[in-house]
Amino acid sequence: MRTRCGAGTVIAVDVGGGAANEFAADRDLPTGWQLLKSRLNPWGPRLTAPGIGKILVGSTMLSSKHYLDLLLHEGRVDLFLKLPVRDFELLEFGEYRRLYEIGYEATSKALAEARPASARSAADS
Repeated sequence: MRTRCGAGTVIAVDVGGGAANEFAADRDLPTGWQLLKSRLNPWGPRLTAPGIGKILVGSTMLSSKHYLDLLLHEGRVDLFLKLPVRDFELLEFGEYRRLYEIGYEATSKALAEARPASARSAADS
């Protein structure tokens, strides 16, 4: 990242909220044959499976998590922030104010903890 962008400090922010883990560890999914049987049998239980949208979003989240893990493992990130946004859905745009506040508070706290003690004492005086 530094060489690509010419940046001095690289900060990575995980806003996935655990969606990648939830997708990977999803419930026992029915097989194609089980789904077909449930659709053809009008008296049996109706089985469901995730739609193509959920599958595409889940695979994108897994890929992003893999790349983030790679960056962290290789030490190419100076500061990693994992925001507490697990209770929010991916497209919950109406909650942007709460998300903004959560992100601001968590980032302020992480930056204060990450700052060296000498920089904190100089800033406080």
